[in-house]
Amino acid sequence: MAPGRRGLVCAAALVLLLAPAGVRAGQPTDQLRTQIDRAVKVLDDPELKKESKVNARRAAVRKIANDIFDSGLNLPTLAAGLLRYAGQHLVY
Repeated sequence: MAPGRRGLVCAAALVLLLAPAGVRAGQPTDQLRTQIDRAVKVLDDPELKKESKVNARRAAVRKIANDIFDSGLNLPTLAAGLLRYAGQHLVY
């Protein structure tokens, strides 16, 4: 994954985690949240946490990341909208 895309995914995930629970951002956000939840499940899987499963764990997370970028989500637009929302609603 390109460094720019990795940063964009991290920024979008961070904004999703910090956004108030009652706010609905729509279908793209829901799709991204579903994929992030899948990645977290892979990372929390006790079987995949074993040292001997490092390659399998990486492959599983890489597949999820590829699914995110191949799903048709317009990530730059999604991230820009999420960051704009966060900028308007977070207390500094």
